Amino acid sequence: MWRIRGGRRSLIRSVDGDLITQAQAVSNPLLDIQNTQSFDSQESNNIRSMFGTTAKCTHLTNNVVESFNAFIGDARAKPIIFCIDAIRLKIMPKINYRRMSAERWKGVLVPEAQKQLMELSKNKGMYDVHRSSNDRAEVDGPEGRWDVILSEKYCSCRRWQVTGMPCNYAAAVIAHMRNARWEDYVDECYSVARYKAA
Repeated sequence: MWRIRGGRRSLIRSVDGDLITQAQAVSNPLLDIQNTQSFDSQESNNIRSMFGTTAKCTHLTNNVVESFNAFIGDARAKPIIFCIDAIRLKIMPKINYRRMSAERWKGVLVPEAQKQLMELSKNKGMYDVHRSSNDRAEVDGPEGRWDVILSEKYCSCRRWQVTGMPCNYAAAVIAHMRNARWEDYVDECYSVARYKAA
């Protein structure tokens, strides 16, 4: 899915990009061109594989706003000071519960990340790994061929960079290594230490 969407970029840009530019010029002559996003950057915000790599998230959709609105419920209707205080009172028990849960965790990674790594390690048989060095490889799989660089936590499918968790292709390369520590290939945002610090 990621490869298909990325491959259509040039066609979409050449056809729809011109139409969007013409429509913007006709519909709003006062449009400040310097402050608008180009079609390329608008497109990159809508395709998961083109998301930025600073914030790591494994979910395809991130419904934070909807979840937060449901969580605060009737506090939204209160005046701002009372609203903030009501939200604070709702958040405090959650923070305490998560702090107490984190103290019981024994591993290097949070439990959800460990579970994802276990799933990744099971699916390694579907891929052919062609290594060119200790940390570089090309992986053939059902979806195509992808480049993997372990030392940079890079895969050409971009899933590893976007989510912070190794993709299936990187997992296939890691599985072919001797004595590989899977935790070394996961972004530090999934570590118990970072969770406790937050």
